Amino acid sequence: MENNELTEVKSSIPSLEGLPQEVIQYVHGLVAENVRMDKFVDECLQAAWEGGSLDGGEIQDIGLKHGLLREEVYSADQHESLVEDPSNFEDGDSVYFRTEMTNTEATMAEIGAKPMDVLAGVAETMLVKFSNAGVSHCPEAVGWRLVKRQAESEAANLRAGRKG
Repeated sequence: MENNELTEVKSSIPSLEGLPQEVIQYVHGLVAENVRMDKFVDECLQAAWEGGSLDGGEIQDIGLKHGLLREEVYSADQHESLVEDPSNFEDGDSVYFRTEMTNTEATMAEIGAKPMDVLAGVAETMLVKFSNAGVSHCPEAVGWRLVKRQAESEAANLRAGRKG
C-alpha cells in the first residue's frame, strides 16, 4: 500500500487502536482496495458526465493508474493458459491482468458464508431437540442432518472461493 493510500485509509476509518496488528493491516488493505476501485469508478463516471466516452484502451489505462490492473510482458510459456486467445499475443507484447483484491474477496466470501453458518446452527439446535426427545432417526431429523451438512459445505465452499 502506498503512503498516500494509507493516509486516505486512516482518515476514512474509525480508530483501530488496541486491535491486533494483523487486524489493522487487514482493515487498511480492505479500505485501500476499495479506495482504488472508487477512484477508478469516479474517473470513468466523470468522463461520461463531461459528455465524453472511453474506449477500451482508456479504461485499461485508468485501471492501471488506480492499481486495478497489472501489466506483464507476454511469454507463451508463462501466459498461454491465462489468456482467452493466445493467438492474439506474441512474446514481448504487453498483457494485462486484474490485480487481486484479496481483502475484499475474503470479506465478501465471509459475508456470504455467515448465513450458511446460521442455518447450520439452527439445524444443530433442531438435531439436539430431536435427540433429547429420543427421535433422532425420524425423517425430520434426517432432513435437518442433511440441511446442516449442506450448509456447512456451502459455507466452506464460499470461504474457499468456490461456487457451490
